[in-house]
Amino acid sequence: ADIRARLGDALIAMPTTPLVAPEIAPLEADDAVFHRTNLRTLRNTTLGNFLDLPGLAIPNGSDADGLPTSFLLCVQSGEDERLLGVGLAVEPLIRPG
Repeated sequence: ADIRARLGDALIAMPTTPLVAPEIAPLEADDAVFHRTNLRTLRNTTLGNFLDLPGLAIPNGSDADGLPTSFLLCVQSGEDERLLGVGLAVEPLIRPG
């Protein structure tokens, strides 16, 4: 309830993941590396899941190595239509390419 009171009508914007797609071979070779990378990769989206904040990932280009990147918008629970509307409004402004 506290996060909802603090958030009000605002949106949260953050990177969808704190890293770009990792190479697969090291993940397949070492379970500890896989689990550590998996937890880090899911960190930002898991936060929204725990706090009941719907999220929408919007592609926004690529990093220096050409790997895709995106950012995540989150809103209050029950504001899914608003989130989709904001996503539709923002997407043309940041469309890659």
